[in-house]
Amino acid sequence: MHREVETEWRRTWEPCISTTSWRQLHAPIEPPSSHSLHIKSLFRNDEYYIMFTDFKSIWTEALSPTEVKKRCQELNPSIEAPLSKILDVLKDGLSDEDHGDLRCTRVESCLKVQLTTKLAGIPFSWTLNCERVDDEEFESVVSSNLCPFSASQNLYFDVMMKKQFLNDMTSRKIDDASDEDSVVPRAAISSWSQRVPASLANQNAATVSPSKSPVKKSTPEKNEDNELIRRRELEKRLREEEERKDKGKKKKKIKF
Repeated sequence: MHREVETEWRRTWEPCISTTSWRQLHAPIEPPSSHSLHIKSLFRNDEYYIMFTDFKSIWTEALSPTEVKKRCQELNPSIEAPLSKILDVLKDGLSDEDHGDLRCTRVESCLKVQLTTKLAGIPFSWTLNCERVDDEEFESVVSSNLCPFSASQNLYFDVMMKKQFLNDMTSRKIDDASDEDSVVPRAAISSWSQRVPASLANQNAATVSPSKSPVKKSTPEKNEDNELIRRRELEKRLREEEERKDKGKKKKKIKF
């Protein structure tokens, strides 16, 4: 059952930035530093989310579709292309392969990454203006396993995906438990159809079904009185019959 739930979850799940692995970025840094930069990114059809780290700080930039269009018009006014094509060029330019020229510059709390490449044979430039995250977010991100080697990227993805699944299942259980606590038992809710008007309440209380009326138990004294009455009536009927027989005999004797 657990495996079936996870399989269904994987079908609808979309990767997030936490499931992508870190890899080393081969680009010069100004001012020079002994710490190399590492990058992790998430590209969708019309937006992106990119993170950089030197193991001392983390810089991020996330652009919505509207922001991607605006920046493209500012940096490349002569280029008109679908968002998916622009993002493909950015993804290739930031990859390990040599698809363009990269330069990184640190300015106070910002990290600027400048990319120069070509889109359909036309010069194309892009600038990432990444902001440094606070210390708390830095610790939460760096506490995850940093895998700079490409051989470990698939394993890192599987581990982080499994972790995301377990987190989602835990949150669902918490939500289900809170919903159950908020449900009022049906027995505690009186139905309007079961309520009786006040004017009929006394009548219903006073009316008792004959089948449900209490049975009166007879006492021994009442039984004895009834038996005595029956005996007296029987003796009376016997005397009356004897009297009628005597009268009939006397009438027969008078005849000559």
